[in-house]
Amino acid sequence: MLGFKQFERFCNDLAYGARILWWSPGFTSVAVISLALGIGANAAIFSLIDGLWTRPLAVPQPGQVVRVFSVTDQASQGRFSFPEYRALRDESGPFQGMVARGGRGAQIPNGDGSSDLLLVNVVSTNFFSVLGVRPAVGRLFTPDDEALLNQEPVVVLGNSVWKRRFGGDTGIIGRQITLRRGTGSVPMTVMGILPETFRETDPGSDRDLWFPPESWVRLAGADDFERRDFRWFQVLGRLAPGASVESATAQVQTVARRLANDWPETNTGRTALVMSDFRYRLEAAGANAIALMVIVLLVVLLCSVNVANLLLARGAARSREIGIRLALGASRARLVSTVRTLGWLSEKPMRRNSARERW
Repeated sequence: MLGFKQFERFCNDLAYGARILWWSPGFTSVAVISLALGIGANAAIFSLIDGLWTRPLAVPQPGQVVRVFSVTDQASQGRFSFPEYRALRDESGPFQGMVARGGRGAQIPNGDGSSDLLLVNVVSTNFFSVLGVRPAVGRLFTPDDEALLNQEPVVVLGNSVWKRRFGGDTGIIGRQITLRRGTGSVPMTVMGILPETFRETDPGSDRDLWFPPESWVRLAGADDFERRDFRWFQVLGRLAPGASVESATAQVQTVARRLANDWPETNTGRTALVMSDFRYRLEAAGANAIALMVIVLLVVLLCSVNVANLLLARGAARSREIGIRLALGASRARLVSTVRTLGWLSEKPMRRNSARERW
């Protein structure tokens, strides 16, 4: 702990620094603006990097979430067709569950006859239950809703489109909204609203509508789910406790080999790979994240050089004061902290010996 003299000296240092800044408004303004620009720019860039690439999915235990890729000589992070996803899901092994997600688009009519394009995620019925996503309003479809989904098309709204398009009205739950794709249109019952924290599985993305496969079939037809060579689904999994990425990779590669034997016309030369979600995000960042980090370093360097030049100029202007301090016996360490001011010395003159003791 600091003694009384050390504490007094520290307080005098603070008081001296405050007086210096007050007496030099031009120097203070330029230094504060330089530091503010550097800190603000760095905070903004770091927030961007965190939001786009390093922040995990807003789901329980995100460290268990992994990505599953279809691998060929041409693509190391390919997607799967829905039949391929079903084969992976049915032989999950070290996974608690596996889910599929595919991006599409649909139109919602306006009152004036025009329509707006909304971004759609078509997801497996176990998507929300496996990832552990909870609704903000209403409820989310699960595999237990199979009978309901076959009878009535439903849709889940993303939080942003719920606020933007429907004004955040909780009464939208249970109502029907008409959606259109191509020449067909289907009324869909709004089942629930996603929480604001969960927007999409890809970094920096957001989706407006979330469909189960049964509802998307009503709007676009069954061909999207039956063709084995139509690979538009990303596959994610949640590892079982104690399972590793390596054991999961071995499992999906076994399934890939079986598919290549059973369906050589569509699956020859295809294998599979499992990657942690965090590693996937870092690889997705790639050169963009490196470029942003370089910008951060340059901003820090420029601000530091600017403030250092200001301090050098300020130190040159105080050469007479520093000479007096040295003459009074101040050490070089005390010169750096500059405890006493010439104004203080002039207001309270003292003998040389007592001044030397204070230094």
